Amino acid sequence: MLKSPVGSGGAIHLLSSQNIPNTLSEMGVKYIEVCSTTKMLSGWNPLLAGLVDLQGADVGFQISQDLSHMEEGFDLIFSVDFVKSLAKQMDKLHFEAILKENPHVQLVEKEWVDIVPSSPNSYELRCSIYRCINACSLDKVCIMETVE
Repeated sequence: MLKSPVGSGGAIHLLSSQNIPNTLSEMGVKYIEVCSTTKMLSGWNPLLAGLVDLQGADVGFQISQDLSHMEEGFDLIFSVDFVKSLAKQMDKLHFEAILKENPHVQLVEKEWVDIVPSSPNSYELRCSIYRCINACSLDKVCIMETVE
């Protein structure tokens, strides 16, 4: 089993671990912002947060006219209650298995040898963070479009 960065879909799993949503809820936190670390984003977006709260949405995200960078430049706001429920519905995220070449080591004649495969030898499980919408009622999704 190889371990690699969790990607955007793994953020849900990380938020759900260690009882984080319940702890935040006890502290009075209503929303959690999850965003990528790309230079395209500046972090907390008070306009999006205000819109999500005003609409009483469970999920809010911002899109721009250029949708090509959405996956690597994601910025979503989740209600803490939604994150709690999503942790119980991980099957709705629909991970995809993608064939991938992964170098590894192999014991050959009592020595460990680096192996670089020439064809796919494993699967990588991927999930877009936007798949969380599958577990949310569409009337609880808020989308804010920004234009230049």
